[in-house]
Amino acid sequence: MYENASGDGEMTGSDTAQVTLTREAEGDSPALEARADRLEFNSDADERAFSGGVVITSEDRVSEAETLLYDDAT
Repeated sequence: MYENASGDGEMTGSDTAQVTLTREAEGDSPALEARADRLEFNSDADERAFSGGVVITSEDRVSEAETLLYDDAT
């Protein structure tokens, strides 16, 4: 679901797959992949809220959490 006027959106994974966000490497920032059961976002503010079985992978680092707030601008 996405509301164009506010920039707010929501994505939910299925029984067999999670929502996945991929960021390509740029400058000093390495590539990053985030997976979760649910993703809420505001495209205008570059803010993301992942919840449910969150897994973040970047190079050889893997982090797991139940909830993650992510800001593309920082």
